[in-house]
Amino acid sequence: MLVEMTAKEFDSYSYTHPLTSFQQSSAWAKVKEENGWGHHFWGWKENDTIVAAAMVLYKNFFKAFKMYYAPRGLLIDFNNKDVLKSFTQAIVQQIKLEGGMCFKIDPYVEDREYDVYGEPIENGYDNRYIINTLKALGYQEQLDKAGYPDTTMLHTVYVLDVKGKSEEELLAACEAS
Repeated sequence: MLVEMTAKEFDSYSYTHPLTSFQQSSAWAKVKEENGWGHHFWGWKENDTIVAAAMVLYKNFFKAFKMYYAPRGLLIDFNNKDVLKSFTQAIVQQIKLEGGMCFKIDPYVEDREYDVYGEPIENGYDNRYIINTLKALGYQEQLDKAGYPDTTMLHTVYVLDVKGKSEEELLAACEAS
């Protein structure tokens, strides 16, 4: 069931979710308010427990066009296709009730594992099935003519896990180019 969450409830869920980012926080909602964006903190409840959530921003464009956007996507287990489908359908239904024309997401999901040169790692993880699942739910991938992401959001983000590593270990892991 789709529920409206308070900022505190949403932050509590977001801050512990593995896909969280500062763009899925009540603090980011406040920043975006200064630029004319409204927001919802929507959650999906099953058995009285939140199992998915999203901060969804919205803004009127050209008077008749209302766009909805979940920056860095949904905070959800993308492997749970039933919850993904139900949550997506409920959000889209609510957006339509509010006069929205589109719903954009850019999930913080690693599609494949790459080496430091941007080449796919043989036998590395491969999450491209998530893109196919989202397409089956009606999402469209925004690509340019060459097939590369055509969006203002960064497509490739390099992340270095620094947890529990000393400065020496981090420096030793760096490659000179």
